Amino acid sequence: MNESLPDDRLAEIQTTIPESYDPPWTYQPGEDANGYLVWLVASHSGEVLIATVPDYGEQLAQFIADARASMPQLVAEVVRLRALLDGPCGSCHPCDNYRDETWREAGRTPPHVIEWDDLRAENERLERENTRLEAALLEAQGRLNDAQAPAGEVAR
Repeated sequence: MNESLPDDRLAEIQTTIPESYDPPWTYQPGEDANGYLVWLVASHSGEVLIATVPDYGEQLAQFIADARASMPQLVAEVVRLRALLDGPCGSCHPCDNYRDETWREAGRTPPHVIEWDDLRAENERLERENTRLEAALLEAQGRLNDAQAPAGEVAR
């Protein structure tokens, strides 16, 4: 998987983590209602049965039991790492890797780059406005020169 996990998918994953049945969950061999051997995944107290897995699914039973504690930890780590990525690296401003657009493609523009983009956009707007005003000034000087030419005067 080379694609970035979208923020909305991370939020969706967070909502699937059950708030009840505190970890750790356990798994142990048992029998189902028909007497077949199974793996039972239960809450830490053993009072709530979470899942029943066929006898050949011990690894799956362990995964389900471990997921209750692991998923919140993994989500918290993703959130922590994203917060680090969203902050300035501290080595420069603007970032030396500004031309590396992978973070843009992932929709994860760091705040300091957003500020830099805003400044660049404002600078470009002001440059366009300056060019427009210079052209208007030259045009006005030309009209003034044309109007004063018969009187023998030239505008500066």
